[in-house]
Amino acid sequence: MAYSGDLFSPDLVELFVREVPCYSSGLKVEMNNGDVGFVTDPNLGFVSRPKVRLCWDRRGKFMREPKDLDLAEAKHQQVLITTVLEYD
Repeated sequence: MAYSGDLFSPDLVELFVREVPCYSSGLKVEMNNGDVGFVTDPNLGFVSRPKVRLCWDRRGKFMREPKDLDLAEAKHQQVLITTVLEYD
């Protein structure tokens, strides 16, 4: 994306971003608030804003009821993936 228009055609970059996810389904990730979960949907078209099912809280305690977040929604704009932990 940084070289769109310089090294790469802007149309190709846009197509690539829409079709190739930054975070694939099943990836275990840690959020900037310490919660941990799994990517459930890469949310194609929203760069680095997948849908995530949070399963562990910031203390590492397993959540009885997982929380689903769509990081593309405005209400979750402050929540970011900071670490990829593993692929399950």
